[in-house]
Amino acid sequence: MLRGRLRVSLERRREKKKLQTWEHLVLGGACGACAAVLTMPLDVAKTTIQCGRTKAPLFQALTITLQEKGMKGLFAGLYPRITQVATMSAVFFTLFEFWKLQLKPQRFRDPEDRLLGSKIYGKRRRKVWKRQFVVE
Repeated sequence: MLRGRLRVSLERRREKKKLQTWEHLVLGGACGACAAVLTMPLDVAKTTIQCGRTKAPLFQALTITLQEKGMKGLFAGLYPRITQVATMSAVFFTLFEFWKLQLKPQRFRDPEDRLLGSKIYGKRRRKVWKRQFVVE
């Protein structure tokens, strides 16, 4: 949701409508990092419950962690989690946008859409198609 809104606002501010690959990579990574920071206390409480340190419900596990370890306890392991989630989000959203463009039907494509090169994709596909179904 955050990534979609940021992408739309960036596309509106630019002269070119489509974002480049590196922009999708940065945008996905930044939104993944924000999501990791926002959900970290819940993840710490979930891990506390799963490890068996407490059998209390989620809210009580949060308050117990806050009382025992303070605010730092709710964000224990934040940097590795940011690294993991930001990397996964950056790669996911970049590949998502790439394949969304590649699989878009011809009638819905814009002239500025960049597809796989015809030298690589189109020629090989036609040759394979012809070789498979030629009856002599």
